[in-house]
Amino acid sequence: MPSRLPQRQFSAGDPLSAKKDIQVLWDEVRRLGNLTVSAGLQLLNSPGGMHLAVLNRAEFMVMRIESVGTDTLTCIPIEDTTADPIAVAKPYNLRVTPFADEIVNEISYTGVTSTNRTATRLTITEQQVVTPPYVPRSDASGYLGDEILCMKINESEIDYDTTQNEVPAWIDMNIDARAWAKIAGAS
Repeated sequence: MPSRLPQRQFSAGDPLSAKKDIQVLWDEVRRLGNLTVSAGLQLLNSPGGMHLAVLNRAEFMVMRIESVGTDTLTCIPIEDTTADPIAVAKPYNLRVTPFADEIVNEISYTGVTSTNRTATRLTITEQQVVTPPYVPRSDASGYLGDEILCMKINESEIDYDTTQNEVPAWIDMNIDARAWAKIAGAS
């Protein structure tokens, strides 16, 4: 079968920066449908988009943020904007429930919201914010929402806010390295 892959030779570490090269490569992957890449690694073509399944246990998907909750994000797959929203757990350290009004490793957390908190250790207190922030879709500005890489997980392993209507089956992989950071100029 003749290949429609780009004629350019790629070496390890070469960036796929040419949009045309990336599109041709992605089109070829889509044309193949489900593909076993190596033992325990499979590329799946499903109605929700392309997914990478690792060791037949993990599944990954890129999603866009629709809204931000205390412990979860409401997202939609980037390849199927008509899909029903999906609950995605935030990474453990970015959730509200495990830290709200708690003392963890001698640090007291108070006033915890999905974006801000106060952390106090001994006599040092600082105001913290999640950075970079999660930015949801905005109809007013036309912004489609931040894209995040999510992994499907065992639902029973998530410590989530029990007031949520749905137990998340996906977790944000935090490839944007979101973390709590001291607000500049704040005490």
